[in-house]
Parts: sequence; structure tokens; C-alpha cells
Amino acid sequence: YPRSMSSPTSAPESEEGASSTSTGPANASPLPITSISDVFSYKSLVHAIAGATGGVSAISVFFPLNTARIRIQVASSEDAKSLLQTIRDAIEDDGFLSLYQGWKSAVLAIGASNFVYFYTYNLLKLAYRNKTGRKNLSVRANLVIASLAGIVNVLLTSPIWTVNTRLVVQRKKSMKGSAS
Repeated sequence: YPRSMSSPTSAPESEEGASSTSTGPANASPLPITSISDVFSYKSLVHAIAGATGGVSAISVFFPLNTARIRIQVASSEDAKSLLQTIRDAIEDDGFLSLYQGWKSAVLAIGASNFVYFYTYNLLKLAYRNKTGRKNLSVRANLVIASLAGIVNVLLTSPIWTVNTRLVVQRKKSMKGSAS
């Protein structure tokens, strides 16, 4: 295993239980962040690309459900239908490809969102390890780091999601308007 990853058999250190007197690979302190190349590390980039790829794959497969969800959300209460009926109506009224309207912006949004989240998560993990000298994260530290990465993700990518939702809704309304 690479130096920065724990082996499957090593137990995580507790928040309070880290011992500075023990030697060995489990307690080796990580290298400090000293340059821009440490921030833009290969490992963080790989995690970010993997997260973006997973998100893009998932949104591509399940995008019709997302389109139906958005249509249900923006429908007035008397026009609201079930998920299955919303999908059927979309296909009947606008064709099968209407279920993929806004797909490009959604792929951009989820790709950017997952990239930002995973990159930030790995960068914060590295910073935590450098500050504490611990190789393994406690549950509490992991939750805090994941929450901070989520906050950064939302702050940076919310505008993209807003545009995506507006594109899906706008196209739906323009299709209705042109059919009348």
C-alpha cells in the first residue's frame, strides 16, 4: 500500500488515543503541505476525477427520474401526478428525448460538484493529517472533514444547479407554449 494509505488490517486511531512514542509505518507523520504541488497532488486529483466520473455515470443513467422529479416539483398542486405518470406524459407530449432535456447542464453540474467535493475532502484530510500527525482519521474527524467538504461544494456549485433547474423548467414551458 502507498505510504499515505492504511493497510486493511490496521485499526484506526481514536481521537484521544494517538501515541507519539510508538514507531512504525502506522505512526509515520505525513509530509507537510509545503508547495502548490502538495495542494494539487496526484492522489487528490485521482479521487476527484473518480468522484466526478461516478456522478456523471449515475446522472446519465437516472436522468429521466431527475427530469420527472423537477417537473413534479414545479407543477401546480392540481397538475401534480405520480412519477410514472409524469414520465409517460413527457414521452407522449414531447417524445422520449424530452426526458433528457437539460442533461448536458446536469452532467456539468454533477461532474463539477463531485470533483469539488472529493478534491476538497482529500485536501482537508491531508491538512488534518499534517496538523495532527495522525495517519488515520477518527469517525468525528472524518465527519467534520466530510461536512466541510460538503459546505465548500454547495457554496461553489449551487449556481450551476440553479441554472440546470431553470434550463429544464424553461424548456418544458417553451415546449408547451410552442405546442399551443
